[in-house]
Amino acid sequence: MIGWLGCLAVLTTFQAPPANADPTAPLASVNVALWPEYDRPAMLVILRASLAPSVSLPAVAVLPVPAFVVTPHAVAQRGEGGTLLVADYTREVVGEVAYVSINTQSHDVQLEYYADLTSVEATRSFVWQWPEASAEIAFTFEVQLPKDATGAVVTPTPERIETGDDGRQFLLGVFGKVAGLGTNQVSVRYARPQGLAVQSVAAVRVAEPVAPVNNPTWVWWVLALALTVFVASVVVFWRGHRSSPQS
Repeated sequence: MIGWLGCLAVLTTFQAPPANADPTAPLASVNVALWPEYDRPAMLVILRASLAPSVSLPAVAVLPVPAFVVTPHAVAQRGEGGTLLVADYTREVVGEVAYVSINTQSHDVQLEYYADLTSVEATRSFVWQWPEASAEIAFTFEVQLPKDATGAVVTPTPERIETGDDGRQFLLGVFGKVAGLGTNQVSVRYARPQGLAVQSVAAVRVAEPVAPVNNPTWVWWVLALALTVFVASVVVFWRGHRSSPQS
């Protein structure tokens, strides 16, 4: 996973947008990256959005995610030199969509979340959809498949395929009205020989009966001697008490 994610998971906070922020700044482009079974048995969705160059900063970029995404995995703005920096955000749910408003000092923002894959035997499938058709946003997509995936079908049809340094394939394409395509969704289907990987779960320890304690033999001898001394002392005291003169 991208190196900055661990930091974002810790540093992400909720704050109101700056007083001088450009409210709901228009988006110029959105790239959706779909990485199935990357580091979890789920779909990692990465939204990379750019504001229109004319937008004054700071600004508020709004990205829609499914309502079940209560806390995004990461929310960032792009700093100098392309570095991704943590960004504050707020979240508002409208029906089945949660609108994440990102406070940004940059024209480029990024948001990540996980979603369930549909798995039937060896086949996996997933559909990502932008909730509203837009004639102003330029949409592109990137699908990164597992190394052992076969029979992949991506819709819309990818324009090109690239191979990463680790051997994974990237299927790249465009969609949306700006690209001349009426669809506002990307679907992925592929097969994989093994079942979905499961996250490790700590084993539950079953209580075992307590074994009897094996004390050394000398302990019993010490206890017996102490008991003998105690009894002898009581006897001596009792006899001495009876033999003492009565007044």
